[in-house]
Amino acid sequence: MEQAAQDFAQTYVALFAWSWSWWSGGDEPGVSVIGQVLSAVRPITRWSTAAALALGIVGAGVTLVVRRRGTDLAALVLGVSRTVLAVSAAWLLLASAWALGDRMGGWIVGRGNGVTEFRDHVARAAAQADPIVALSLSIVGLACCLTFVGVLVARVVLAVLIAAGMPVLAAGSVLGGGPLRIAGTWAVAVVAFDPLAALVYRVGHAVTMRADEPVVVLMVASVTSFMAAGMLPLAARVSGSVR
Repeated sequence: MEQAAQDFAQTYVALFAWSWSWWSGGDEPGVSVIGQVLSAVRPITRWSTAAALALGIVGAGVTLVVRRRGTDLAALVLGVSRTVLAVSAAWLLLASAWALGDRMGGWIVGRGNGVTEFRDHVARAAAQADPIVALSLSIVGLACCLTFVGVLVARVVLAVLIAAGMPVLAAGSVLGGGPLRIAGTWAVAVVAFDPLAALVYRVGHAVTMRADEPVVVLMVASVTSFMAAGMLPLAARVSGSVR
């Protein structure tokens, strides 16, 4: 039991340190990687946007002829305007907001992110805790860390999908803007994630470093990773409610 507890604790501590260092050190895929992917798929998105806009204009034109309402004409004009804006400036706005969010997150974390001392404190707590307790909390901690890493990867994937799909969704908004609003909600979430995760990290780091009880240290470290991961869906939910 003691050997199993030590093995799981070492794995947990290593993954904990790696995940937070990967995030705070700027090693995760960022704007440059997203830009490269967008450059590769730009021919596809260009034709998709044109096709969606053409179908949307035809559909809106038919609706306008049948209903003869000024609101339908206004919706058509707004849809075309959104498409032009999305094609010309959507990626620039997202990239600028992403960079600003990263800088805010880095400012909150500070020049010395403290991951090393955080890791050492958690490692000491795992070594001092009862083997059964250490084993149980290490398994929970591993799950929380994997969730955090998964969210970091999902954030980049979402950013790529949003940036690539925004022009197409804007063109399709001529007939209805529901999908475009959803994309806008998640765009706000991926941008706001970094500052929110940084706040969670600073609070978790401060509480952990002040705690002496091994169980408290292990629990707070796990909760820190889990709460940071939850900032992405939370930001999307808040953004969707506000919008």
